[in-house]
Formats: sequence, C-alpha cells, structure tokens
Amino acid sequence: DLMRTLKLDFAVNQKANIDEPAGKLYKSDPLYKEKMDTIWNNVWNFGRVTHYHQTFGANYQVPLNKIPIVNFISLDTRYTANYDWTAALPAISNLGNTIQNSNSKQYNGQINLTTLYNKVPYFKKLSQGSSRGGGNRNSVRNRQEQEEADQEKKNKFEFLKHMTRFGLGVKNIAINYSETQGTFLPGYLNQSKVLGQDWAQLSPGLPFAFGSQQDIRSTAGRNGWISKNTALNTMYKTNSSENLTLRSTVEPIEQLKIELTANKTTSTNNTEYFRWDDDINNFNSFSPTESGSFSISFISWGTAFRGDNDDNESATFDNFRNYRNDIAKQLAVNNPNFNGGIDPITGFPTEYVTYSGDTVPTLVGGYGATSQEVMIPAFLAAYSGRDPSNSKITAFPSIPLPNWTITYDGFIKIPYIKKTFKQFTIGHAYRSTYSVGSFQTNLNYGSGDEINMNNMSYHVAREISQVTINEQFSPLFKVDMTWKNSLLTKI
Repeated sequence: DLMRTLKLDFAVNQKANIDEPAGKLYKSDPLYKEKMDTIWNNVWNFGRVTHYHQTFGANYQVPLNKIPIVNFISLDTRYTANYDWTAALPAISNLGNTIQNSNSKQYNGQINLTTLYNKVPYFKKLSQGSSRGGGNRNSVRNRQEQEEADQEKKNKFEFLKHMTRFGLGVKNIAINYSETQGTFLPGYLNQSKVLGQDWAQLSPGLPFAFGSQQDIRSTAGRNGWISKNTALNTMYKTNSSENLTLRSTVEPIEQLKIELTANKTTSTNNTEYFRWDDDINNFNSFSPTESGSFSISFISWGTAFRGDNDDNESATFDNFRNYRNDIAKQLAVNNPNFNGGIDPITGFPTEYVTYSGDTVPTLVGGYGATSQEVMIPAFLAAYSGRDPSNSKITAFPSIPLPNWTITYDGFIKIPYIKKTFKQFTIGHAYRSTYSVGSFQTNLNYGSGDEINMNNMSYHVAREISQVTINEQFSPLFKVDMTWKNSLLTKI
C-alpha cells in the first residue's frame, strides 16, 4: 500500500523439474555415481524451469472526493498484467519456448447527482420539502387570512417541488469500462530468470512482462530471440476485448423508479504464422486472419407488437425486404468508386463492363439483394422501426441504446390497498440485444477479384455468419403483492 488511494500487488509462481538421466538407476551401474551427481546438481540448481507465471496489479482511487467542486464524482481504476513463459519439451527445444502476456484496464465511475443537486441551496430546500409559515395570528380574522395565504403558498410550493423533482429525476449515473489485450509468441529461444527476463539478452523486456502490447517481433527477430526453424507451425496470436456498461437510476415522481442499462461488448482475435522465410532471408507473416464477436443493447420495441399484413405475412419482415433496395442505393451513392447504374430487372445498383469485341455489356455485380452490406442495415432498420434513409449503414452500431426496468409502489398510499396489503408493487422490464454471432476475415477481399460470384455483390472485409436481435419483456407487466396475513401473490 503505497498510499491510501494506491495499492499494488505482485505474485510469482515458478515450476521446475529435477531431470534424471535416462533409464533406471542401479548401484551396480558403473555410471551410477555420475548419474547421482547429475541429479544432485540439478537439485542444487533448483531444477530446470518449465513454467514461469507472474501477476501484477495496481488499484488507484482518484481522490476526487477531496475536491469540493467535483466530490459528487468517484472513479476507481484497476490495471492487471499477466506474463507466462513456458519451456519447450527437451526433444523439440530447437523450436523454442512460448511467451504470452495480457493486460486488463478497468474504470468504474459513479456520478451521484443527488449530491450535486444539494450543492444548490434552493434545490436542497425543495428536495427536503421545507416550508415555514408566518404572519400575525393575534386575531381570528388574521389567523384565517394567514391560513389561506399559507395554503396558497403551500400549493404553489408543492407544485414547484413536484416539477423540480421531475426535472431532477436522474439520481445517479454509473459508467463501467474494461479493456483486455493479450499476445502469444511462439518460438522464443531465451530463458526465464528473475521477473521472467533473460537478463543476458535483456529479453523479452520489462514492458512485455508487465502487459505492454507493443509488437516486439521485429526486435525479437533482429536480436535472435526467435527460432528460425521452418518447422515451427504454432501461430502468433493477439486478442482484445472491450466491455462498456452504463447504468442510471431515474425517479421522476415519488415512488416511481426507472433503472436504465446500456451495454456494448466487442471481442477480436488475430492469428497468423510468423516464422523464418528463406526467400526473403527474414521473418515473415503468413495467413493473417481476424475473427470476433459483437453485441450491443438495442431497442426494437417499435415493431414488437406489429401484426401481419393483409396477406398474413409479417409486416416487419416485408419492410425488411423492401428496405434492402433503399440501403443498396445509399451504399452506391456513398461509394465514390461506383460507376454503375440501376439494374432495370432487379432494381439494385449494378456495375456493367463492356469487354473488347462485345456489343452487350456484361453484368459484374454491385450491391445485390443478398449482399451482407445491404441485408444487415436493412434488417436493423426494419426491426427497430426506423426510416432506412436515416439509419446508420453498418453492421456494428457504435452507440448502445438503454433498456429499462420500471417499478412503482405508490398505490400503497390508497386507503383500501393500504388496509389490505403490506406491499403493492407494479413493474415492467424490457431487454433487447443485437448480436453479431461471429465474424472473420474474408480472404477473397482485396485479392483482385472484387465480386463474390455467389451473390453477385462486392466482397466484404469481414464475413458475418449470423446476426440476431433478442428481445425480452421480462416481465411485460407484473403485480407483486404482500397481504396483511403475509400471503404472497404475484401476477
């Protein structure tokens, strides 16, 4: 604990094997003494290290509470780093060991708006509901006039108090953000000593051991840290993920509580073969690929209760099909390299090429009806109930939309309900999530062949196998009652 707001922790775990000479040990063996000496030397040398693992963590609480003007904000941060060195089996030590690291950054922020509101005396007075009467009460007439004036003042104050409470209904905002990154490097030839370093080679470097994601491959290759054996077929890997969660509590009127939640999660993994290439006399990358997943809170309420059309078909799905044409035309307009036109048969933007000697142009594709770039934005626009002309043309929305949970227990103030029940609460909750199940690099993208012949559309950089909107009313409506005799009833 370096200070009240900063705490560090560090842990190391190292494993080693006491290697023995091959075969069984017999005292009659003429090499028995030499073998035993070898074993004891291995013991005194603490064995052959097979695995090294270290963890470093730092917690820092930003001292915002010491600054009066921002003491309604709190921020806690956490940094965690892991480093591993794993030895290769002795039989294949020429292929090198493996090293990997990761780091995680977490930020937890809280904004207490009630504390902020109370910094304004007028708001604080209204929130406490304080009011004082006054005046001359020496006569019946004066008392009557004073009571009428007090009542009028009280009514005005109550109205102002309710309006203020409604305007100051947001009580708190919580922001939680975390980011994780990692690197896995095979073929590492050096050993692991104190802090996981090979101090003779100054490798892989303290920054890497404490979670740095700076690419060290060029330095490692230049200094001979990586095996040049072309039989090395373990992939170099990097990964990253981000998680954002926003929460807020809103109380626009007394005993009505609305909890808002928005979240967004992204995960990506990159893999490639990084090994020696005799043709260029240097290390080279082969078959780089990217894969990942994505999810974000969404709102599709607008179409949740929409019925079928006159043909007993889903009206929303029918919009989805029709919106594809609008989205395709927007994509063509926004693409400065598109030089085609509208196909008179399909109605979608298409490029034609007239080859030498031909009199009729040849269809080469564009933004077709089954293009991924067309279908996903049309799907999102249709099921969210938005106008396709004003929708974002992307498969990865950037802003998470809030979902909610609503509870109200103000009915307990009604005399009949108060006489019969100990508790009487109504509630409603809504959740909607848009997810990209998985995506991966399209190896045909940028290969010179622009058109995917399966759907006569442009190749995309990332191929998405499936997208999903999952919507839940959990519950759509509920009544939670506790009777005077403690019987519980839930509907």
